[in-house]
Amino acid sequence: LRHLYQRGRDEALVHLVTVLGQPGVGKSRLLREFLAEVRDTDPPPLVLRGRSVSFGGQIGYHALLDILRAQAGLLDTDSSEVVRDKLAEWLQAMLPGREGLLEGLLLTFGAEDGASADPSQMRQRLFETWQTTLTGLAAARPVIVAFEDLHWGDDGVLDLIEELSGGTEAVSVFLICLARPELLERRPRWGGGGRNATTIDLKPLRV
Repeated sequence: LRHLYQRGRDEALVHLVTVLGQPGVGKSRLLREFLAEVRDTDPPPLVLRGRSVSFGGQIGYHALLDILRAQAGLLDTDSSEVVRDKLAEWLQAMLPGREGLLEGLLLTFGAEDGASADPSQMRQRLFETWQTTLTGLAAARPVIVAFEDLHWGDDGVLDLIEELSGGTEAVSVFLICLARPELLERRPRWGGGGRNATTIDLKPLRV
């Protein structure tokens, strides 16, 4: 992982790494050790982490919500007004002058007026906002986005990751996805075999 991350930094590209393995094989440990290795590199990366859950299909973009909650200090008890204010403060701190991204990020939580929202337009705007946000963050320093338990990810998150991995922006964004092999049952062509996509299949240790 360190080698792939360094290559992405040197070549300023978006790289998708998928680590597949059965439960308990060591995917989470591999991620922890990798993040510990790169923590003190110069410049240190910004690490964004989101986890999918088994009931994630009932909560769209759960992993993205995880990222926003951690970055902006959001609480489950926060009202919609407080969520808006905290996200605005985070954007101002991380991407000054890009406050226009706020409305797009709020779409991660769902349309405020579902009756009038066009789902396809909302989805496209959300995808564009996340692409712009990540590339904007990566303009200052490398960005690592870790998606855990991605086999439970909803289709929106999977589609967004694949779209991000196909980006051509000259920035260092390292997308690392941890998943069980059943991810490939849902997406047989996951990663697409591009030069900027790598799949690592972790095998159980022999006893």
